[in-house]
Amino acid sequence: MDQEDIKSLGVNQVIDGEEAAKGIVGNFGRIADATQPIVLCFDQLDNGSRLPDGILDLRPYFQVNTTLHNNHIKNFLVVISVVSDIWRNSQKNLPQSDLSRLNEYVTLKDITLEQVKALWAIRLSPLHRQAKPKPLSPIEPLNERALQERFPGGKANLRNALMLGRELFLQYTKNPPKGTLVTFQLLWVKKFQENKAKIDRIRNFSSLDLIAMLKQALQALQIKIIKDKILPSKTYSNYSFSCKLPGRRGTIGIFWNEEPNMSSFYFTMKACQRAIHQNCCDSLILIRGERLGSPKNKGYKLFEEIFDGINHHHIIPQLDSVYYLRTYQTLARDANAGDLVVGSKIPNLRELEELMRQGNIFDGCPLLQDLGIVTPSNNFPQPEKVQLPLAEAEVKDFLLDLVKTQKFIAVKILMENCTQQFPKIPTSVVKQRIDELCQAELISIINPQATWEEQLVCLVP
Repeated sequence: MDQEDIKSLGVNQVIDGEEAAKGIVGNFGRIADATQPIVLCFDQLDNGSRLPDGILDLRPYFQVNTTLHNNHIKNFLVVISVVSDIWRNSQKNLPQSDLSRLNEYVTLKDITLEQVKALWAIRLSPLHRQAKPKPLSPIEPLNERALQERFPGGKANLRNALMLGRELFLQYTKNPPKGTLVTFQLLWVKKFQENKAKIDRIRNFSSLDLIAMLKQALQALQIKIIKDKILPSKTYSNYSFSCKLPGRRGTIGIFWNEEPNMSSFYFTMKACQRAIHQNCCDSLILIRGERLGSPKNKGYKLFEEIFDGINHHHIIPQLDSVYYLRTYQTLARDANAGDLVVGSKIPNLRELEELMRQGNIFDGCPLLQDLGIVTPSNNFPQPEKVQLPLAEAEVKDFLLDLVKTQKFIAVKILMENCTQQFPKIPTSVVKQRIDELCQAELISIINPQATWEEQLVCLVP
C-alpha cells in the first residue's frame, strides 16, 4: 500500500513482513473465539489463473487454508466452492500437503421439484409485490408443467433449476433474438458506467488482477497467448505472459506492474533484464502508470537501459482502459456462471466474446489501441462519453434502441431508463424526444387515452 492509502486508513505503521501478518491474523482468530468464527469463502473460481495445460490453477486458494493450519491459527472457516468438473480436472495438480488439510468435502445434492418451486417463488417475489392484480400462483408466469417435463425424475440440479426458470421467464417476455446485439450494447454501457463510478484509480486493483483482466480481453479478441509467467522470477512471473500481436513480428512479452515501492521496482527491472538475456520473448512491453523513480535510482537506470522504445517499450495505462477491462471481466464471470442475460439469450463465454467483437466494443480501449490490437471506431458510441453533456439526438437514439429491443414497453419505464442513463438530461427533454419519435412514426403510443403511468409504447413495423 502506498502512503496515500495508509494515511486515508489512519494507519501509523504498515505490516512489514509475512510473519507479522500471520501474527495479526492469529490475533483476529483469538478475538473471534469469544464471538463467531471468521469465514473466508472462495466462490466462482472459474476465472482464476490457469496452468500451461489450460486447467484452472486452484493452488493459491488451498494454500490459504494450509497456511492457516500450519500456523495453528484458530477460529477460521475456509469454504472453497468449486464446480464438480473443474474439481475433477484440477485436483491432480494440488500437492498432497494441501489436500490433507481439507477437513470435509460437501457435494451439493439434487433438490426436489417442490424445492425448485420454492426457489423460483423467492426469486419472483419482488416482481409479485409490484404486480397489479396480484398473481394467483407464487411462481407465475412460470409453470409446474415445464418443470416436470424438464426433470421427469422428480429432482433437479440447483444450477439447472435456476437456468430453466430464467429460460421460461425470458420466453414469457418474448424479446426477439434479433435485438441481441443492440441489447448487449445497452447492457455494456450500463455496466461500464457502474464500474466507472466505483473505480477512481488504477491501483484499486493489484498487478495480478490487472494482468489477468488484460489477458482475458486479449483472448476475447482471439489473440493467442503463447506462455504464462515469462519473467524468471518467483515474485513477478505471475504479472507477465507472452503472445502474438497483429502487426508485430516475433513473440511479444507483456508485463504489468503497478507496485509503488522503488525497491520492488528495482527488482522488477532486474527480472525484465534476465528475461531479455534468456530470450523469453523478442520484444518486452512494460505497462506501468506508477512513478519510475528519479534518475539517480538504480531501478530507474535499469528502466532507461531496457525500455528504449525501439526493441522494448513502456506503455502508461489510462484509467479508461481499466474501466473497459473490468467491465468485460465482470460480464465474462457472469457468462461462465450462467448468470449473464442479454435480451432473450443467456450467452456463454464464447458467445459473449463474439458479441464483443461484433459490436467493436473494445475499439475505444486506449491500452488495446496502444498495443496495436484495435483501432478507434465510430461503429458503437463509446461509453466513456455517456456521462458528458450529450447531444439530444443521442437521447432519441437511446429511446428508439430500447423500444426496438423490447417491442412493447411502458412509457414510464422507458423514461426511467433514459433518465438513469442520461442523468443530466431534463425529463421534459426526454418527453419531447418521445413525442418526436411518435410524430416520425417510428414508435407509437398504444393507449393514448390512458393516464401517463399506464401508457404503453410499441415499435412501428
